[in-house]
Amino acid sequence: MPELHGKPDGKRIRIAVAVVKSTSATPAPDPLVYLEGGPGGSALKNVTNLLSGPFGQLLSNRDLIIYDQRGAGYSEPALTCPEAATVGFDALEQNLSAADFITRRNAALVACHDRLVQAGVNLAAYNSLESAADLEELRRSRAGRGGRHDLCGDAEQLAA
Repeated sequence: MPELHGKPDGKRIRIAVAVVKSTSATPAPDPLVYLEGGPGGSALKNVTNLLSGPFGQLLSNRDLIIYDQRGAGYSEPALTCPEAATVGFDALEQNLSAADFITRRNAALVACHDRLVQAGVNLAAYNSLESAADLEELRRSRAGRGGRHDLCGDAEQLAA
């Protein structure tokens, strides 16, 4: 997938996608696409929960497409910030004041930003517009199978 859809020949990123096939021999042509909310949630890390709930029942007549949106979960690059992951626990352990906690948290987030930028990540490319273009690319890639899909999930802004 292009990092910026306006520059299709530019840098590429990887979007992690799983297609769970219907149990039907003749499934409906329009799969269900699950959008995880967040932002930053990983649908693929929750696939077991999805399939053990109501989505598992939908497999009786439809394929289910589950993917991690750009920057999230198994998609690459993942915009995780391990620098900030332990700041809250450290604040509790060290009995930091609110001001000290905010100072440390902000420093960790700046370090995360700087690391991602230094790694060549264009942070401006990780937004709802580019994510919607990813979804359209996914739809087009399925054009031979009908090209239509139905959306569900928690990413309301993207689904709109």
